[in-house]
Amino acid sequence: MENNNSRTATVTLSGGTLGFITFIVFLILKLTGAWDVNWFWVWFPLWLPVAIGALLIVIVIVCALIANKMED
Repeated sequence: MENNNSRTATVTLSGGTLGFITFIVFLILKLTGAWDVNWFWVWFPLWLPVAIGALLIVIVIVCALIANKMED
């Protein structure tokens, strides 16, 4: 007979969640003195997605301006 009472749980982490968890780990390590690095690296997991998003926006704007110039 099959056991239908078993349950499984699936955990899915999005990029934002993974970055936040990494930030919390880095912050705890920094504040406890276990990791002696610059504060830049502690905050890096939060700023990386923002920087990538800003870079993509700049690339789209530049491509749109180039396309607009080619039409004229």
